[in-house]
Amino acid sequence: MTDQNPPPEHGQNPPPYGQNPPPSYGENPPAYGQNPPASAGTSSPYGQSPYGQSPYGQSPYGQSPYGQAPAPSDKRPGTVTAACVLTWIFAPLAILLALATFGLVRADRDELIRQIEQDGTFRDTDISADRVADIVQQGALVFLLLVVVLSLLAMVLAVFVIRRSRVARTGLIVLAVIATLISLPLSLAIVPFVWVIACVVTIVLLFAGGASAWFRRA
Repeated sequence: MTDQNPPPEHGQNPPPYGQNPPPSYGENPPAYGQNPPASAGTSSPYGQSPYGQSPYGQSPYGQSPYGQAPAPSDKRPGTVTAACVLTWIFAPLAILLALATFGLVRADRDELIRQIEQDGTFRDTDISADRVADIVQQGALVFLLLVVVLSLLAMVLAVFVIRRSRVARTGLIVLAVIATLISLPLSLAIVPFVWVIACVVTIVLLFAGGASAWFRRA
């Protein structure tokens, strides 16, 4: 009966009976419990480490899975739009009202002189009724020019306000305050009282409904 194990090479001890021969020179046996190393150019059968990167492309601990907190809305508040619309409505109406007032004073000069003569305020003075009528007409002309300038300027400022100009917003507020002060002495009549309300509402709208925060983010 022949021996199945080959004879040992020169200089090596023969392995014990029943054991395999040791591996060839230059090869290290794999450690216990480890898989053999993968060949070059191949990846792990699971793609990537389950703890190295989130399946959404970001570290599971570096950032919230829902992303960053949403930025505040940059949409123009409706109060700003309403303030500009009120300006574009009442400014032209103010010009028309001033033109109508000046036209009445200019056309009814004789009636104006008659009313001045009936008023006892100027009877004991040296000022004639014609002179008083001239002063009234000149005052109506100055009032007309003032209303036209302020109204046109307010309409232009409203265009820049709706485009988010903080300087135009401040200017429109100032003009609304001036218009309120001009209309207050005449607020006993219905039309000037409406103008007072419109000016006050415009001022409030330019501050309410997130308007101030919207202009600060400009």
